[in-house]
Amino acid sequence: MSPLPCAPLSLAIVNEDAAAGAAECYGGGGAISNDGNLTCSSSNFVSNAANGGGGGGAIYNDGIFSCSGSTFKSNNADRGYGGGAIYNDYNGNLTCSSSNFVSNAANGGYNYN
Repeated sequence: MSPLPCAPLSLAIVNEDAAAGAAECYGGGGAISNDGNLTCSSSNFVSNAANGGGGGGAIYNDGIFSCSGSTFKSNNADRGYGGGAIYNDYNGNLTCSSSNFVSNAANGGYNYN
C-alpha cells in the first residue's frame, strides 16, 4: 500500500486506523506524505514503513501537521533519514498533543525535526 499523497490542501483524519503502509521508493511517509494542511485526531498509525531511504515511517511532513489523541506504534524508517514515526522536513510545522509514541524505530529516533 502506498502512502496517501496530500497536495497543498487541507485534510482532517478523525478516528481512523492506518496500518501496514509502505513507501518503497525514495520518499517518506509509509501512511501519509503531507505537503498541505493535515490534522489527525484519535487515530492509530501502526506498522507503517518508509523503506526507500526517505524518513517518516508513518508520516512525512513538509506542510502543516497537527495531531492529538493519536497513537504511533511500531512504525519504521529503515535507512537514510530518521523519523520512525514522523519526519518533519525543513518547511514542516508540527504540533502533537496527548499522543502516544511506542516502539517506533529509525536512525534518527521516533521523530525527526
